[in-house]
Amino acid sequence: MKLKLVTTTLTTLAVVLATQAQQYQTNIIYYESFSGSATELLNGKVPDVSATGAAWQAGNLLYQNGHWNTYVADSANGQAAWLPFTALPNKLYILECSFLNSQPNWLAVGFFSSYPVNNSGISWTETRWEVRHSKIVVISWMLSRNHGDQPDQQAFLGYGTGNQVTAINGDLVDPNQWVNVKIVLNTGWPNDSGSYTYEYWLNDQLRASGTIATSLVGSIGGVGLSYERSATANSGADIDYFRLSVVPEPNSIALFGILLLGLGYVISRSNF
Repeated sequence: MKLKLVTTTLTTLAVVLATQAQQYQTNIIYYESFSGSATELLNGKVPDVSATGAAWQAGNLLYQNGHWNTYVADSANGQAAWLPFTALPNKLYILECSFLNSQPNWLAVGFFSSYPVNNSGISWTETRWEVRHSKIVVISWMLSRNHGDQPDQQAFLGYGTGNQVTAINGDLVDPNQWVNVKIVLNTGWPNDSGSYTYEYWLNDQLRASGTIATSLVGSIGGVGLSYERSATANSGADIDYFRLSVVPEPNSIALFGILLLGLGYVISRSNF
C-alpha cells in the first residue's frame, strides 16, 4: 500500500509540474493591446510588452487604439507598422493578430525585412509604395480584405508575393467579422533539427503547413503589419491585438516532471 501511495503521489506531482511547465511554455517578445488613445499615433509607442525595449515605427494614420485610417491614392501605396526582430535557430515563434478589415484594401500581417525593399534610406513611418505589403520584402505573411469577386484572404512565404500558399487563396473567413491570424514559424525546435517549417492559422483553424527555406527566415528583420491604399475613401480597419511569442527550450520544471514520471514507473514496476 505504501508503495502504491508513493507511486500515486509521484505521478500526481509529475502531472502538476508538467501542467505548470505548459503554462509557462511561451515567452512574449512583443504584445500590443491597442487600448490606448484614439488621437495619439502608434508611432513611437513602446508595446505593452517589449522584450527588446523597441518602440513601434508606424505610419501617421495608425492610432494607439488600433484604428487605421485608409490612405486614399490612385496608384499603389500604403503604410506599415514595424518592430525589430531576428529569428534564431532552434526556436518556435508564434505571431498572432486579430483585426477587423471590411474594406477592399489589404491588411497584411507577417515577418518583415529590416528596411522597406531593403533600403535603409526609407523609414517605416513613411507613406509610399515601398512600404506596401507586397513590396516591403515580407517573409511568411497573410492578408485579408473584403473585395467582391476577388479573394478575401491570401498567404505567401515570400519574398513579397513569391511562393504563394495555395491553400489560402479565397473567401475563407468572413472579413466583416474579426479575423484572427496566427503564423507559427519553427526554426528547428525542439531538437535543433535544422528543418524550418511554418503553420498558417485563420480563426483558430489550421489552413496550411509545410517547409520554408532557411534563406527566407534568415532575411527576417522585423514583424508587423501593412495597410494598403484605396482609390476611394472608407472607414479603415481596426486592430484588436498583436503578439509575438517564442517557445523556449524545455525548462527545469518540465525536466523534473519527466524524471518523476520515470521514477514512479520504476517503483510501480518493482511492486509487482
